[in-house]
Amino acid sequence: YTFEQASVVCPTNWHLPTDREWQAMELHLGMGAAELGFTGYRGGLMGRALKSSTDWLLKNGSNEFKFNVYPAGVYNNTKNTFEELTTHAYLWTATDAGNGQAFHRALTKDFDGVRRDSIEKGRGLSCRCVAD
Repeated sequence: YTFEQASVVCPTNWHLPTDREWQAMELHLGMGAAELGFTGYRGGLMGRALKSSTDWLLKNGSNEFKFNVYPAGVYNNTKNTFEELTTHAYLWTATDAGNGQAFHRALTKDFDGVRRDSIEKGRGLSCRCVAD
């Protein structure tokens, strides 16, 4: 989904979580408060605990938190291609980051943390909806 699509894809009584809602979940799951606003990989082994236990190239997760994220990669709208399909998962937040970008979370086969960063709104990322 592009950012625009992601902002309307959740069913009635559900919504795309904001960056703050992601941070609240990360804090609840044990991320240090000082790390919450950082960009890049943070949270120690938290990413491993959020990843599914199958389908990741080389390094599966433990799915300890039952979040069960699969590596769906990213759609590169500039090249019109899907990339990183077995190695990364990118999830939109509902929070604008300015300059045509929005915040997202990413998990990868290479690191066990959770990446917080911004990405162009035209890219195609996965969504996780939360109940209102």
